[in-house]
Amino acid sequence: ASAFILLGDMQAEGKIRPADLAAATQAYEKAAALGNEQAFVRLGQIYSDGKAGAADLPKALGHFQRAADAGDIYGKIRLGEMLARGEGAPQDIIRGRAIVREAAGTGNASALASLGDLLSSGDAGPVDAPAAIAAFESAAAAGSTHALIRLGELHSAGTAVAPDPAQAFGYFQRAAAADDSRERHRLGSGKR
Repeated sequence: ASAFILLGDMQAEGKIRPADLAAATQAYEKAAALGNEQAFVRLGQIYSDGKAGAADLPKALGHFQRAADAGDIYGKIRLGEMLARGEGAPQDIIRGRAIVREAAGTGNASALASLGDLLSSGDAGPVDAPAAIAAFESAAAAGSTHALIRLGELHSAGTAVAPDPAQAFGYFQRAAAADDSRERHRLGSGKR
């Protein structure tokens, strides 16, 4: 199964030939047939993004569910996000947030950042600013540049906390120090 994943990745990224998402999808499907949870995550992403054709959110959700059932943390994160936002199935904020909260309980930086996003966005249930900030702080401590960016954005816009441009700038500087080109651009353009 690992060989199919590697083959699919090379085809999707166009490392040997031009990118061929149809061929990558076939390789991932072969790996999925062998029970590889990474294949379910990659298929879920292909179908949720619509990069290989029209997006098919119910199909994507099914792949993320299978990955989550196999214990894949990224499958759990994406499953929870989609359920909380009502993507591919009727919105289930409580279940979606609970799935992501469980994944975040492992200390995984991506899961913690995802939890912060779900708690701060308003599209996945009521905003819980203190819990969102705590999740982003934990994610940042675990190495998530995305969490630093989100903390900077929240402090800059004053959407979940009182506006604090100096603190926002500090978060963006930390993200830039982590070599995040998006934040280097933001700092260079003077947008704070």
